[in-house]
Amino acid sequence: MLPIAQQPAVWVSGFFGSGKSHLVKILRALWEDTRFPDGATARSLARLPDGIQMLLRELSAEGKRHGGLHAAAGTLGASASGSVRLALLGVVFRSAGLPGAYPQARLLMWLRSEGILEEVHRVVEASGCDWEEEVDNFLVAESLHEALVQVKPKLFATPAACLTTLTISTPMFPT
Repeated sequence: MLPIAQQPAVWVSGFFGSGKSHLVKILRALWEDTRFPDGATARSLARLPDGIQMLLRELSAEGKRHGGLHAAAGTLGASASGSVRLALLGVVFRSAGLPGAYPQARLLMWLRSEGILEEVHRVVEASGCDWEEEVDNFLVAESLHEALVQVKPKLFATPAACLTTLTISTPMFPT
């Protein structure tokens, strides 16, 4: 596997209606070898040159060794006005099932790394609050703060302490 600094990537650009989105969706289906409801896979339906088929088989083998294959695709559009880097990161986050905004995605990744994501989620919803709304507004989400106090009392002694910690440790932009 190549070091991260050398990972190849693609940028697709073109005029409106030229088929960019369709091309990327087809490439993603081939990359991940999408399985359809009838059991067929994207690669089994495509007529590809032998060299491409061999590379895709090698890709699948590497994917199995390293936790699976993943593809991220999306448009930057107006979200890139502030920072192309953050807009691109948002595409990657959303493809992994995270919020597109950096601070919210970072919070959920931290909760997951601490092994408390599901428990905090359960406590928030048991309080009658909407999980996604609490995450979207995590700096003012009282139910989320109370859940963190309940789940991690040594780190978050009070909801106010939780707010202070979240405010300090969650910069708006990646460093």
